[in-house]
Amino acid sequence: MNVEQIWAEQIESTERYIETPIYELNELKCCLVTNNILSENYFLVSCPTPFLKIFKDRELLSKGVRVFHIDKGEQGDLLLYLQNPELKDIFILFIQNVINGISGKTAEVEVIKEIFAIIERWKKLFEKFSQNRLSREMEKGLIGELFFIYLSLEKNVNERVVIESWDGPTFNDKDFLFPSGDVIEIKLTEAKNPVLKITSERQLDSTNYQRLFVVLFAVEPNTHGDLSLVKLIEAIRNKLESPEVRMIFNGKLAEIGYLDHDREQYKLIYSIKNTWYFNATSDQFPKIVNNQVAAGIFNISYSIDMLALKDYIIQTETFYEDVKLWKEPLKNI
Repeated sequence: MNVEQIWAEQIESTERYIETPIYELNELKCCLVTNNILSENYFLVSCPTPFLKIFKDRELLSKGVRVFHIDKGEQGDLLLYLQNPELKDIFILFIQNVINGISGKTAEVEVIKEIFAIIERWKKLFEKFSQNRLSREMEKGLIGELFFIYLSLEKNVNERVVIESWDGPTFNDKDFLFPSGDVIEIKLTEAKNPVLKITSERQLDSTNYQRLFVVLFAVEPNTHGDLSLVKLIEAIRNKLESPEVRMIFNGKLAEIGYLDHDREQYKLIYSIKNTWYFNATSDQFPKIVNNQVAAGIFNISYSIDMLALKDYIIQTETFYEDVKLWKEPLKNI
């Protein structure tokens, strides 16, 4: 079910008001709607009114999206629609998430509860999108993660594996969590004399993971460079062959707070100077982790000299040959 395509086809119609049914269950019906008079798109749920009481007094989802419960007696409507056209891309992802979430539900109450849960999850995201663009540090960090995704695709790593394993948008301690139990932390530095900068005692903790790798990109500002947020996003989208994987990628960009209509605001442009791959699994790797820290001490930041890391460097081709295997759990390690 492609929400964007259905709404685009409805807009091309000469009809003033168009409903496309997308889900029906007993007395419950969900439709994608376009009002061509007002140039507005809606997601409409029509069902017995008692099911919709959960949405009472919850009309405002964010500054840009409205949720209305319309009481029509025994039968009621739930209407989700976009107020801020600048959020259209993210609104489409939101509605796509709703449709995917209710697929396969076998009772009206399950459908309504799932829609409510999805709205609650997206509420904070919409508030974020209604406020500010990504900070400079977030932009810089995202460039590093996207560059790794791009390089992985260039090396013919399975696109679904690398995109689904990307965990950076959740702001967890590891940027990539692969099905094999291997994890990767991505670092990007502009320093003329690079060091590996670690921002917490959890970042290099390999407990509960099969292996932990660190990738360090050394870059320099360059207005003619190829490493920018917008260029990398465009390049990755062009490489992704599966529409479903592309949708997952766009959803993760939305989760981190990136919107295409803000693209002109992102000015960081780099060229790559050097890249290092490290195996940081061993306890001998120079690092500070949770079980080494006294009680009451937390949020530790430190830097590791590159000379101390020379014995843990992995060659590029060796590293990516390993990555290609990560669609299945690794054996005998």
